[in-house]
Amino acid sequence: MSNEQFQFLNLRHLPVRSNRIQTAWLLNCQEHDIPVLVRQRLITPLGNARRNRKQFFETKAILTAAEDRRWLCKMTDAISEAWKLRNSDDEESDGGEGAKLAA
Repeated sequence: MSNEQFQFLNLRHLPVRSNRIQTAWLLNCQEHDIPVLVRQRLITPLGNARRNRKQFFETKAILTAAEDRRWLCKMTDAISEAWKLRNSDDEESDGGEGAKLAA
């Protein structure tokens, strides 16, 4: 845990909105998992932020969702499925090249 993360999680009062990194800290996941959760509509950014702009999330909503075991299971499954899909795509692309070399 980084010093910055430790300081954020130990604030007496968390900010009302959190950025992508802070949201990941709150959910105990990685920053690159946040877009997966947004795509699966498990969390929603505030406002009408475009994909290439800085997104903020309502801290209270994130913490409330994290108290729900079913939601945590959905979050975990969504992240696992995204990595499973990504890894299978990598294996298929490697397998295709390997098959070409073997032939």
